[in-house]
Amino acid sequence: MRTDFSTSFDSEKDKKANRPVTLMQIDWPALGVLPALTLRLTDRGSDSDHKILSLIGTDWHAVIESTVSLDRLVTAGNFSANSVADLNIALTNLPTALFSPEKPFSHVFRDRPPESATVTVSQWFDGLLESDIAPIFVARIQDPIKFDEVSCSFDLVDIASSRGSV
Repeated sequence: MRTDFSTSFDSEKDKKANRPVTLMQIDWPALGVLPALTLRLTDRGSDSDHKILSLIGTDWHAVIESTVSLDRLVTAGNFSANSVADLNIALTNLPTALFSPEKPFSHVFRDRPPESATVTVSQWFDGLLESDIAPIFVARIQDPIKFDEVSCSFDLVDIASSRGSV
């Protein structure tokens, strides 16, 4: 069982009515003339704040539609027994304020190879501190990558298994 959560995180996690906030940070290194790029995504945000969650001075864009199998990575009984270390992520692909001018998420793949990004998926609860953000999964973007005008989905594969060392 995982024991590295903060006491505050554990307390919030154990409340039945408390839903965690999923945070996903995607970091691309500098590539040629392109500077490094960091995108911060979340599954929370309201229309009144233009689908942005301001968390401890950092804006997270609410474009995550679903994180299939994420619960498998945070359920106490599964921490040491994940036989398949990957997730499927679906994002809104409508133009958003992630880019200026607003563009769909899939636009980033025109200039940046998906597999060169490092993705950190974390969870957090409203009212906690930045130090209570709990990284759950560090991965690389892998195929299949699918997108249309409305949605973009891709797999995230555990960074250790994507490099061949499990």
